[in-house]
Amino acid sequence: MIDGSLFNFLTEREIYSLFGNALDNALEAVSKIEDPEKRMITLKSNSRGDLVVLQVENTYAGDMTLSENALPHTTKTGSGHGFGLRSISRLAEKHGGSMSLRTENGVFKLSVIMSPEKR
Repeated sequence: MIDGSLFNFLTEREIYSLFGNALDNALEAVSKIEDPEKRMITLKSNSRGDLVVLQVENTYAGDMTLSENALPHTTKTGSGHGFGLRSISRLAEKHGGSMSLRTENGVFKLSVIMSPEKR
C-alpha cells in the first residue's frame, strides 16, 4: 500500500516518470522469471521526518551487473532504452534527495528519497 498524498509535491509528469519507470523495470525483470511463484513486486512509501521515501522491490532472474555509475546494465535493445533509473535519480536530486540500488538474495531494491520542500 502506498499513500499517494505523500507525492502531491510532484507534477503529473514527475509522478509518471517515477512510478512508470520503476514499475516498467520491475515488470520486465519479473517477466523473465520462469516460475510464476517466484515473481514478486512490492511498492512501499512512507515519510520520515521531512522526507518522502519510495521503495520498490522485485525479484529477478540471472545475474545483476552494475555499471561504473552503480546502475544496472540495461537489457533493452535499441535507442532510447535504459534511461529509466537515470531519470528517477535526476528526479530525486531535483527534489533534494537521492536514489539507491542494491540486490539481496535475488531481490532488486530501489529506494528513492525526496524532500517535498526542496525544488
